[in-house]
Amino acid sequence: MNKLIIASNNELRKLNVKDNHENLVDLRVFCPKIVFKIAHYIEKNGGCEAVEDAHFARKGVAERLNIAQDLLSTGFRLMIECAHRSPKMQQKS
Repeated sequence: MNKLIIASNNELRKLNVKDNHENLVDLRVFCPKIVFKIAHYIEKNGGCEAVEDAHFARKGVAERLNIAQDLLSTGFRLMIECAHRSPKMQQKS
């Protein structure tokens, strides 16, 4: 069994992030079974400009979200509050 590792936000901020240039996809199109609660996130974080790309994620992430959704029991759906977050929004969290 794999060990679950939980890291704090401070630990995660120390990680060196390297862009893999994977295309972003619109989750509303790519993951039609998923529920979105983006409006709530926008309201909490300063308006539309702050999260204009909130429905977008890397294609590989979207593919894994679809797999996870399909593994859920009937009647359950994943909910996304915000997918893509600009570096500015990531520093705010």
